[in-house]
Amino acid sequence: MPWKGNDMRITGRRFASGAAAMTLTAAFSIGLASEANAATLHWKVGKHVSHSHVFKGGSGNKMRCWGPTGDIPDAVMCHRIDRNTTYVKSLKANGKFKLGQYKKLGNGPAWRCQNNYKRKSGNGTWVGCHWGSKPRGCTHMRVGHGQHDWYVLSQASEMMCF
Repeated sequence: MPWKGNDMRITGRRFASGAAAMTLTAAFSIGLASEANAATLHWKVGKHVSHSHVFKGGSGNKMRCWGPTGDIPDAVMCHRIDRNTTYVKSLKANGKFKLGQYKKLGNGPAWRCQNNYKRKSGNGTWVGCHWGSKPRGCTHMRVGHGQHDWYVLSQASEMMCF
């Protein structure tokens, strides 16, 4: 039996709506799967600390620092292993918050400390974020910056092992 024009439109609509439903279902399933596999992100806004506090009693075996980098020239981070605290310094108050992150290798958890001193009074400010649990093994340290609706982390990183 030959197809009539109306039959083709109805079949086309059914196919299109079925394909859309399958696409939506697949996207939803993939979204859930990737969320389930996502690593834990521990993100804190740091509290103001003095330069002397960051470095008091610090030595090479207690502290690791990283930054600035070519792509993120306005932030430095230091992690005090003995305090399990990340410190982030704003090198330039340019309207962007600054970030310091260390993340376990692979798909492991990340710890991110944010310095919100982004205006003129923020030049040279340090903040600290104390973490309850220490990571084991090796992590990558990165610096970053951003605004309320976006942020970027440095491409380059430094490895730190506990």
